[in-house]
Amino acid sequence: MIGEFPWSKAPYYILAQMIGASGSIARPLETTSLWAVCRLAILDLSGAGHMPMASDDGRIWMTYNGEVYNFATLRRELEAKGHLFRSNTDTEVLLRLYEAEGIDCVRRLNGMFAFAICDLRQGEPLLLLARDHVGIKPLYYVQDGPRLAFASEIKALLQVPGITATVDLAHLHQYLTLLWVAEPATLFHGIWKLPAGHYGLFRGGHWQLVQYWDLTFPDADATYPLNESELTEALRKHLARAVQSQMVADVPVGAFLSAGLDSSSIVAMMAQASAQPVATYTITFPPDARIGSMTLDDPAVAARCACAFGCDHHEIVVQPDVATLLPQFGLAYG
Repeated sequence: MIGEFPWSKAPYYILAQMIGASGSIARPLETTSLWAVCRLAILDLSGAGHMPMASDDGRIWMTYNGEVYNFATLRRELEAKGHLFRSNTDTEVLLRLYEAEGIDCVRRLNGMFAFAICDLRQGEPLLLLARDHVGIKPLYYVQDGPRLAFASEIKALLQVPGITATVDLAHLHQYLTLLWVAEPATLFHGIWKLPAGHYGLFRGGHWQLVQYWDLTFPDADATYPLNESELTEALRKHLARAVQSQMVADVPVGAFLSAGLDSSSIVAMMAQASAQPVATYTITFPPDARIGSMTLDDPAVAARCACAFGCDHHEIVVQPDVATLLPQFGLAYG
């Protein structure tokens, strides 16, 4: 997704070409903003789920990347309060929740998401950008005085007139040292990443960043009423519930399987919850690239794991030309 607020009159065709034939473009008001999104439909594949999506009166617009796993519970709450729905998407649930609760709606969400909402109800338009609790879905932005542009990828931002990618050498040093750049910085001057667990408000040229969630830990002297076996069972139940909530879809679902602890546990829970064999995918390198004591690539282990859980297993062998791909790494990383 990509948007500009207010719209600088960048040609429609640039955005249309960037997002492809499956995307859509909307302009909430003549000079307010221009948004474009290429939707990966998971729930409700009909046209009712197209984005950007607007409220019934056209005063609230939103575009969205991700999934809200507790959307069904939230929808039942909203329907009980009289809200009517046109689709079966979690997108519309998020739109209606904002309509009912405002900015605090973000605190009710369980999922992975990055979204933008344009609220035209109170005089000067308000733009809300929000990112999920741990930052699974990316969201980048550039503020230039009274204008703010945002996108899911940096290469999309570069389609907006006046935005360029100039490497920040200090942040490049940080990446080469730590293998990451601390949020909200990126590799490029003037291009920022919305931090995990934050939302941003933009109105009248003023940008405000707000943290709505952070990870907390018990006190060092905290005691636990459960013993180890009880905690083990509690963890198993939490994991099973989390996996099942993420399997809700109107399209086939699958899992990447490396045969490590994380992916194996997820596949085990998926197999337990699914009436059909789970589709699993392992990405590996050619045998001659898996030589040496430091290699961690062993597709045979993943195949055995998939067999144990009765999965429909697929192995994908990649042979990347790293030298050719190197110029693209910066934009892909951000």
